[in-house]
Amino acid sequence: MNLNLAKTTVFLTMFLLLSNITLAQTRQEELILDLNKCDNYYNSQDRLKAKNCYGTMVSKYSTTKDTYAIPTIRFNYGLTLLNLNEYTKAKSEFIYVATHEKNNQRIVQSSKDYIAKIDNILAEIKKANSKDKGDYYSSLDAVTRWSNPTNLAVYIKGSGSKEQILKKAFYIWDEKTSTIRFRYVRTAQEADIIAMIAPISQINKESKQTVGVTKFSYKMYLNKKYFKTAYIKVSYQDINSTNLSNAEILAIALHEVGHSLGIISHSDNKNDIMYPDTSSYRIFSPSNRDINTLEKIYKLY
Repeated sequence: MNLNLAKTTVFLTMFLLLSNITLAQTRQEELILDLNKCDNYYNSQDRLKAKNCYGTMVSKYSTTKDTYAIPTIRFNYGLTLLNLNEYTKAKSEFIYVATHEKNNQRIVQSSKDYIAKIDNILAEIKKANSKDKGDYYSSLDAVTRWSNPTNLAVYIKGSGSKEQILKKAFYIWDEKTSTIRFRYVRTAQEADIIAMIAPISQINKESKQTVGVTKFSYKMYLNKKYFKTAYIKVSYQDINSTNLSNAEILAIALHEVGHSLGIISHSDNKNDIMYPDTSSYRIFSPSNRDINTLEKIYKLY
């Protein structure tokens, strides 16, 4: 989902300026500067910074008696949460806007539309999860794991919008399981996992007919074999060199991050992110089976 705040921001900023503002002029200017900063994070696809920024604004400005700005902030906060697949939290923000905004009917209707969209997504997730029991641990060809799963250092090469998609993939895995925790480092030398976006030509040098590849180096620790470093490459092109959408890149990145965490082989269930054929690009989060399998690896190995 690629939601652009540019037009919405212009409209809402003008709405703020033309409204009957009772805050002091400096307070008004401070609010608009804060909103623009958060919007810049969002539009540059640094969604984690945007989430923190909007969340801080919600807390900061909810205490003021002049609540005209709060629905605007919470609407943008909801969009950010939605892009991070935090559906329940996003829905609560849109509900707030739909029930508290009295003047801007455009933002009210948009909030209602997003509430309906989230309800559909949650219904699909519930339906999938009802069929999403157990794990596929017993079908794995090989099992290896990290010795330090709750302190994995990640280095993402580059800082553009596509690299932010890679970061989102790590974020989603981190949110889904308590087994794994990531921290981000500034250099490859500090990293356990090194990840990058690459053209398909570079991927094909290492693995033919695939849009992503993950390789490992190993170490011995307490007489067991563990990962030393994982190297992830995710293509922004398909095998015919056609550029992929952000959603397609995310699906591939989620799959490769799953490999880097220890699910070295594949699932045989199309509803799992670790199913080998990502041509449909319809899975944007690890399934319960993916998570159960990962947790079993770290429990049994």
